[in-house]
Formats: sequence, C-alpha cells, structure tokens
Amino acid sequence: MIRSRCDGFTLVEVLIALAIASVALITALKTFSHAADLTGAAHERFLASLSAENTLHEIWVMAAAPSVGEVSAACPQAEQPFVCQRSIVATPHPNFFRIEVTVRDGESRILARRIGFYSKEMP
Repeated sequence: MIRSRCDGFTLVEVLIALAIASVALITALKTFSHAADLTGAAHERFLASLSAENTLHEIWVMAAAPSVGEVSAACPQAEQPFVCQRSIVATPHPNFFRIEVTVRDGESRILARRIGFYSKEMP
C-alpha cells in the first residue's frame, strides 16, 4: 500500500521561506548599521561642542581682554583631533567683544559653532 499523503514542507516552500527571512534580516542589519553611524556622528558633534564651550570658557577667565582677530588652534577632545577657530570682533560698545568659536574635524567639516560675548570691567 502506497501513501498518497505527504507530511512536511516541499523544497520550494523552504527556499521561499529562507528568501523572505534573508530579506528581512538584511533590512534589519542595514537599519542597525545606519543607527550606529548616526550615533557615532552625534557623539563626534557632542565632543566638538565640548571643545567649543571650553574655548569660550578659556577666553572668559582670562585676566586681560582678548585681542581682536582670528586664531586657529588644535583643541582635541577624547582623542578626536579637532581644530578650533576663534574669531574675536569688537562691538559698537567699547567694553564688549563678540566671540565666535568654530570647531572643525580633520576634513574641515564644521561640527560645532558657539557665539559668546566678553565684557571688560566697567570703570
């Protein structure tokens, strides 16, 4: 006696299920990879922001008024090789200076920019 009923899946059904599962897994992998890239970029911008804030604070705690002009200097943060460019501009009021700090990475991309003001002591 020969059985006409078969239990289980055919090879074609198994291959189709594997193809669907592989497409889903590849999509999930790309999504996680993109999220990791975004997290790394956000961390880099955060560190650049810290460098900009540190540069502003260094100027604010100076005993003498800063000199007007532009200066670029290395401002590494957590082993990231950032370059801080500070620009100090006189304002219409003689006791105030406008300070702009721009932080760039090694590829000259602007990662952070902070603007502050410095006040000389009033007589």
